[in-house]
Amino acid sequence: MKRLFLITGILVLFCACNNTIPKDYVEHTIDLEHNLGQLTISLPPEFDTVYSWTRWQGDPCSVQVLYRFANKKYSLPQEQGTYYNFVADSLYQLTIVQFKYQGECGDTTTKKIDNELLERFVERYMECYLDIDIFLKEIRTIHKRDFIVIGSKYTRYHSEEKYETELSLYTEVNGYSVWLEFVCMAEDCTDFMNRIEKSLHSIKITAPTKNE
Repeated sequence: MKRLFLITGILVLFCACNNTIPKDYVEHTIDLEHNLGQLTISLPPEFDTVYSWTRWQGDPCSVQVLYRFANKKYSLPQEQGTYYNFVADSLYQLTIVQFKYQGECGDTTTKKIDNELLERFVERYMECYLDIDIFLKEIRTIHKRDFIVIGSKYTRYHSEEKYETELSLYTEVNGYSVWLEFVCMAEDCTDFMNRIEKSLHSIKITAPTKNE
């Protein structure tokens, strides 16, 4: 019952419409892979560290490029080689994920962001994680771009990192996938969700500047 109450509270806060970006939020810009332009987002000041690395799992088509925004007062581990450890670096973390060789692997077909794709993603979540609660699933338009948005909370009963709340956003740019993954590792992530909701309104993906 307690877990249901927390999830309901998160959803109520997340749905509160307030598009104002707080004055202390910091604007960040990264260059996307495949010459797709730039992604800009304003984040709470807790996200004071940014770094990038490459994750690979043996198959060249699975190689991912990751940009992570985190808090420097917490540990900042990152995956090496085939080692994959999905442990949050802090209570406030954002990872932006792209496939490095997506074009070379032939997957550049634009997928229509609609309810059918949304439900496919939700089914995938339910298959991959036990005891997961999907508290949000929607298609949201941000600065004229559609994103699939999935909010989830689940409990690892046999792990030191017991609680995890995640908000994932998915979009495509010219047939290439771009993921934004917000993660909170705490029993109550209501404040986290409330703060990143303000960040979502600031997401912009701009096309690359063409050379004259």
